[in-house]
Order: sequence, then structure tokens, then C-alpha cells
Amino acid sequence: MLAALVHVHVAMAQPALPPGVRGPAAGAATRSVSRYLDLEHALQEAIASQDVAGVQRLLADDFEARFASSPDAIQKEQWVRQQIAEARRTRLRQISLREFDDVAVTSFLLQDSKADGSAARGPTLFVVDVWRQSTGRLLARYADPIARPPALPDRPSGRQ
Repeated sequence: MLAALVHVHVAMAQPALPPGVRGPAAGAATRSVSRYLDLEHALQEAIASQDVAGVQRLLADDFEARFASSPDAIQKEQWVRQQIAEARRTRLRQISLREFDDVAVTSFLLQDSKADGSAARGPTLFVVDVWRQSTGRLLARYADPIARPPALPDRPSGRQ
């Protein structure tokens, strides 16, 4: 009887996500979140250090970027040139992850950063990245500046 009660309690505690969709419990940093946080940091570090080969290694061959300010997609080579030309230190905040079969979708805020890690005056972008899980390569980036970025919390939530 006790074992059945424990199984019912565990089953009720599981998140209700559609079949084929995995996601972390609220506030919990999972291995998947850590993996994509590492990939996002590697991409931003390669851009900041103007490592063209490092950036291209993380992008799918058919990568494209889109911004609300332009109706046209930016293809891989052009995006890499733009990013390297505008290379700067950035800080990634409030990452969220959803996984769908072989696709992972991250969303986060991307801010310019000073050498000491504090936020700089550049625009804060809201970014949605689409990754192929099996290759660890970025398929698409959707980004746009946000008017009023949220203030940093007094206590980090683990998503910074």
C-alpha cells in the first residue's frame, strides 16, 4: 500500500509536457541547460575573441539569423562577418531551454559587458537560438533589442 502511494505521489509530481518534449523543472538547472549554456558561452567567447573558425564550428552549414528590424534572413557567412566586425564582450542572462526530439531551443537576454563582468550601455537583446542536439550546432538565431531590460535580481536564481 505504501509503495503504491509513493508511486502515485511521484507520478503526480512529474511535469505535464507533451510527448517528445523534455524540459527542466522550474528553477532547476539540468545537465541539458548546462550543456547549452556552455555552447552559448563558447559562441559568445569565439565572437569576442574574433575566432572565425571557432564561430563557424558552432554553426550549422545552413545557419541563418533573423531580426525583427529586417524582413530578410542573414546567412551564415554574412552573420559571422558582422559579428566579428562588431566583436564585444557580452553577458548572457536568464537562459531557458526546451527540447523537442533532436532540436533544442534556448532563449535568453544578451547584454554588452564590461571587463569586470558588469553590464555596459549597449542594447540588451532578447535571443532565441535553435540548436540541433545531435551535432551541437546552431541552426537559427532570432534576436531583437528590448526597450526595458529587467533589473538584475538581488539574489541570483541560477539562470544567470
